[in-house]
Amino acid sequence: MMKTRSLLIALLVLAVVPAFGQTQLGSVTGVVKDEQGGALPGVTVTLTGKTGSRSTTSDTKGEYRFAAIAPGAYEVKAEMSGFRPKRIGNVEVPVASVANVDLSLSVGGVTETVDVVGEATMVDTTSAASNNSLSQDILYNMPIDRRSFNIYNFAPGISHSAAFGAGGSTANALLLDGVDTRDPDGGTDWTFYNYNIMDQVQIQGLGAPAEYGGYTGAIVNTISKSGGNRYAGLFDLNYAKKGGVFL
Repeated sequence: MMKTRSLLIALLVLAVVPAFGQTQLGSVTGVVKDEQGGALPGVTVTLTGKTGSRSTTSDTKGEYRFAAIAPGAYEVKAEMSGFRPKRIGNVEVPVASVANVDLSLSVGGVTETVDVVGEATMVDTTSAASNNSLSQDILYNMPIDRRSFNIYNFAPGISHSAAFGAGGSTANALLLDGVDTRDPDGGTDWTFYNYNIMDQVQIQGLGAPAEYGGYTGAIVNTISKSGGNRYAGLFDLNYAKKGGVFL
């Protein structure tokens, strides 16, 4: 009996692990073309993030794909002999979403690089879900008393924890890295943590995948920060001024 129970537990754990990875990781896809709109096969495409670089080659249709990408900001660079390399920065990969980055290469020397400056806005055409994200910049500049789990109230369609026409906070899924952190009894906010650990917050509404369960409100998935290949740190100084004196 004990062996059977242990086997069932092991199978459940193995079943949960892949689902967790699919929930968090995104992907970067796109098509590489020339100036006339023709597909360019054999182009080396490099994706660079805080943990390093990955490279792939475009296929016969000029298409490329990077799978299992952690959420965050990346740089995409395309290179091919006889064409000017092209680099696009600030490509934001949302949680469990597809960032589509198409590139067009022009004929020229390999020493010349075309840099696209500015943040690239990506639309996931593979999903019907209504997604909103709170970036690290928004989180950092929020008022101090709002830097908690109820920050999803800053997203469109949510007011006083009632999301998209549904009930109050008990109708929402509150996830931290894909794990439900709600009060198991009341179903409301239960876990509060310092906003400094947050990388981004994804709020999904109508059309969210069935894997999240039967929530009628918002699906709030907070992604914690992960390390990179460079040393980094962060500190805060909070103060108040009263009667001309800093406290």
